[in-house]
Amino acid sequence: MESVLFVKSALPNQLDKALKTVFEAAIKKSNRVVVVQRMAPPRALPDLDITKDVIRLLIEMNAKPFLYDSPKIEGPLKSAKEYLKEAKQNGYTRDSFNCPVIVGEDPFSTKAGTLKIGICRDIYESDALVIINRFSGSSLLGANTALSNIANNGVVIASKKALGEAAEKEQDKKVQKNPRKIDKHIADVGKALLSKFRKKLVIINDARKICMTEGIYEEPGKKIAKSAGIFIGQDILSVDAATIDAILKKDGSVFTKTYKLNPIFHLQEAQSIGLGSMDFELTKP
Repeated sequence: MESVLFVKSALPNQLDKALKTVFEAAIKKSNRVVVVQRMAPPRALPDLDITKDVIRLLIEMNAKPFLYDSPKIEGPLKSAKEYLKEAKQNGYTRDSFNCPVIVGEDPFSTKAGTLKIGICRDIYESDALVIINRFSGSSLLGANTALSNIANNGVVIASKKALGEAAEKEQDKKVQKNPRKIDKHIADVGKALLSKFRKKLVIINDARKICMTEGIYEEPGKKIAKSAGIFIGQDILSVDAATIDAILKKDGSVFTKTYKLNPIFHLQEAQSIGLGSMDFELTKP
């Protein structure tokens, strides 16, 4: 059973203690740490206080963090140059965070299940990985979990398109009762990306403002659930499972009601191929 730390807010006295606990377990001095999160558009950004705390604490540990995201499928963020320009306008600069800020998709080709994919080399060649994920609904999987986040944004545009096309082929007006191929694909891509990191992985799910979408390609829409808090751990499946469990206990089957999709299925697929465990113990730092 994996430990998942829970805090209600991003106040330093709560968040710092939780982050220090997992960082000390996952990250060593001089490790090159890729911190993956959205840096544009403004409506999709995670809480700036979380990002600042993450980078500050990593630097204090003498690790070598850098902020990273990959270009998107369409719109101005399809260009790494334009994405980086907008990220700077949003305050994501070396001067602001005392670390490099990178947008890129130099591919590392590999196979994920039946898919040939291009993993973003900046992620794959790092020593440790931190994922800052703003939890929301998702038309792809029901919920924007940390697993779906890294599986979609840790790969190059061509691979993103392949995942999107696979999901479109399985669109159904009925409530999802069984795993789909896209659930399996997300699990396979997640394993291809994350297996090398093992315990050198930190997941931060911010589930305090849960909207219909993350807000990358359209407005986030209305809130679909109450604030559930912030969930932090080293096992991506246990952190995602703990987050979903807390939301369902507060608000019921909000993801199924919104999208007719069950976000548990892609986590179960990932568990079945050994990516992690959905069994969790929720604790406070």
